[in-house]
Amino acid sequence: MAFTWTQGLAVGVKEIDAQHRELFKRINALLEAMSQGKGKGEVSPLLAFLEDYVTEHFRTEEGYMMRHGYPDYRAHRELHKGFNKDMRDFKQDLETKGLSSVLVISFQRHICDWWREHVAKKDKAFGNYLNDTSPPPLKFLK
Repeated sequence: MAFTWTQGLAVGVKEIDAQHRELFKRINALLEAMSQGKGKGEVSPLLAFLEDYVTEHFRTEEGYMMRHGYPDYRAHRELHKGFNKDMRDFKQDLETKGLSSVLVISFQRHICDWWREHVAKKDKAFGNYLNDTSPPPLKFLK
C-alpha cells in the first residue's frame, strides 16, 4: 500500500511541506519493511526514527502556530499528542506481540489514514490561516 504525497496536500509553508514529504517517504519505508516481513530487527529502528522525526515535525508546526497566533493551536496540539500516544501504543504492541499481519494492517489503516486526514484538513486549515493573515507583498513604485 503506497502512502502517496500529492501537491494537493501542500500547506504552503516550505519547511512544513518538506517535513510532510519526508514523513510520507519514511512511513512508506516502514510499510515496505513490514509488508516484506523483515521483522522487529528492521522495523523497530525505522519506527524509532519515525517517532523522533514526528516529534520534531510537531514541534516545528506548533512553533509556527504559536508565532502566528493560530486560534486552533491548542486543539491541534491535542491531535498531535493523540498521535504520539498511538505511536507509543503501536511500538508497545510490536515489542510485546511481535510483527504480525494484524499489526501491519492496523498500522496501515490507522496511522496512514490519520496522516492523510490530518494534513489534508487540519494542517491545510493552518496554511489557509497563514495565507489569510499574512500581509500582502510590498509593491515598489518605479
